[in-house]
Amino acid sequence: MRTRPKNRVFNAASTTSPPVPGTSDDVDDYGHGRMNVEVRSTTRDDVRAIADMQLASWPSEYDGIAPRERIVNQSVERRVAAVARQLGYADKDDPNASGRPGPVESPESIESFVAVDDRHFVVGHAVITRAGGELVSLVVHPEARTQGVGRALVGHAEHVWRDAGLSTGTAWVIQANANACRFYEALGWAADGAERLHRGGPPPLFGLAVPERRYARSLIRR
Repeated sequence: MRTRPKNRVFNAASTTSPPVPGTSDDVDDYGHGRMNVEVRSTTRDDVRAIADMQLASWPSEYDGIAPRERIVNQSVERRVAAVARQLGYADKDDPNASGRPGPVESPESIESFVAVDDRHFVVGHAVITRAGGELVSLVVHPEARTQGVGRALVGHAEHVWRDAGLSTGTAWVIQANANACRFYEALGWAADGAERLHRGGPPPLFGLAVPERRYARSLIRR
């Protein structure tokens, strides 16, 4: 039985990663003001918000990486069903929940959490493997980007991994996604030399051979 991670509140005065050189405590990695968010475990009620957020983020996230028509021509119902299946909330009688590629990990082996703002809107979501120390997916709503939401989610993941006794966290990042690469590097992560051609991932990337590089982060406090 998995233990439920403690909710954490992140703000300008409470960061989870070492300060990035050249930034102050009240701005994020790109110089914007931080958003106060609470990071908590995902519930079934979050599924639709996560699906909507993914669909909203893909046009900018995969621009130039996947064909435009594959990015925008996505069914909301299928995305809701896919998120529910990945997180272990799927309805077996839902026709949208079948016939699609499954998640990277089974629902029993992952930890899922969301970032919510002061209005209790979901503005970010992350999925990790608790035992394996991998950040499987990370998404931030386009309107909440560059406000510290991604930093809060990654910081929460690092807390979970440390609590589990792990010494390293990893994440596979699309090489062509320069913004994502800069984001991890600003948080102290670094490419560890591992690369792969990945054919999975979200629907816009299905069947495409997408070059990825692995980023790693030491969890040992010095």
